[in-house]
Amino acid sequence: MTVIVVGPPGAGVGEVARALGLRLGLPVVDTDTLVETALGAPLAEAFVTGGESAFREAQSRALATALDGAAPTVLAVGSGAVDDAGNRERVLAARRAGATVVFVDVGLADAVRRLALTGSVPGIDGPRAAWQRMMTQRRSVYESLATISVSSAGADLDHPDGAARLAEEVAEMIPQTRITQTPTPQTSITQNPADARIRVGADDGYDVLIGRDLLD
Repeated sequence: MTVIVVGPPGAGVGEVARALGLRLGLPVVDTDTLVETALGAPLAEAFVTGGESAFREAQSRALATALDGAAPTVLAVGSGAVDDAGNRERVLAARRAGATVVFVDVGLADAVRRLALTGSVPGIDGPRAAWQRMMTQRRSVYESLATISVSSAGADLDHPDGAARLAEEVAEMIPQTRITQTPTPQTSITQNPADARIRVGADDGYDVLIGRDLLD
């Protein structure tokens, strides 16, 4: 089973992916971590110093590498990776091959709180306006990729229980994790507190009663 987790900045994609890995007993791969390793710098620094083009190329390589792995995995995908058509096709190809794609949704208020977006000034395109514009552009993309959607609105992702609850919600929607109970088969012996009745023979057979005080 492979689960791919996508969503915007501030949704808690990494937190949900890690909690889901624990819930399903699967290893977790984060493309952001792969990018940082490849570029030798934290994401923000790599984006600024190396430029967006190099950053996006590294992001695409990380996604391709993660999806090429044969082992079942929970994969956290960097939020901007879905802007690339090739990356979207990689995710869709994995979905066609049986992967579950989870879209972790979030609203502006929670994203602002988690990302500490401040400095928005009327008439100036500040961080909040930029996030809202980005989400408007990407929402339909996330939704088109997803097989499951879950909202992290109001969740305390700084606490393990917050992410664990979201992971449990996702796990309940993944068909492979549902447990189907088989009804207990009925026996051919009918019994009550007083006796047991067993049929001996076929058409011309007879019943035998087993129990106490049947001759009183």
